[in-house]
This record gives sequence, C-alpha cells and structure tokens, in this order.
Amino acid sequence: MIAVGEAKIKANGEWCYVWAAIDVDTRKLLAIWVSWQRSILHAEAFLRRVLETYVNKPFILVDKGPWYPEAFQALGLEWMHRTFGERNRIER
Repeated sequence: MIAVGEAKIKANGEWCYVWAAIDVDTRKLLAIWVSWQRSILHAEAFLRRVLETYVNKPFILVDKGPWYPEAFQALGLEWMHRTFGERNRIER
C-alpha cells in the first residue's frame, strides 16, 4: 500500500508543488517530484513515476485532491480517500 500526497511550497519566491509517495509499511520514499501546477495531468505524470518502482499496481491512499480520481482511472489503479491513519505518514 502506498500513500501519496503533495504540498504547496514557496521556493525562490515562486510557488510550486512537491509530490511524494511512500510505502506505508516500510516507510520507504518511492518517488518525489516538483511541478509548478497541480492538475490531473500532473497527478498522472507523478503516479507514472511511482509505478516505475512496482511490478504490480499498488493500492494507493490519497487525500481529497480533485486531481486524483481521473488520474487513477486513466492508469487503472485502485485507491481510497484516507485523511488519517496510514496516510499520515506521507503528511509527516
């Protein structure tokens, strides 16, 4: 199971988004990516990067970001909205 999240940060006076994915069980960082926008296309691009580390399609936990459902559907991934619990590890 993987937890995925993104955070808006300011770097050199510009706002950007840092996307991250971790394995919930091992807490291993699987992927990190920076984008200047946050959209379905950016979510899908990041998820493709995450999938490079897996042979099978993992189950993914995410927040309520409206950019996720269509990206998951396009990639054929199973997912669940989870605000707390295992997903907290990505927020930390």
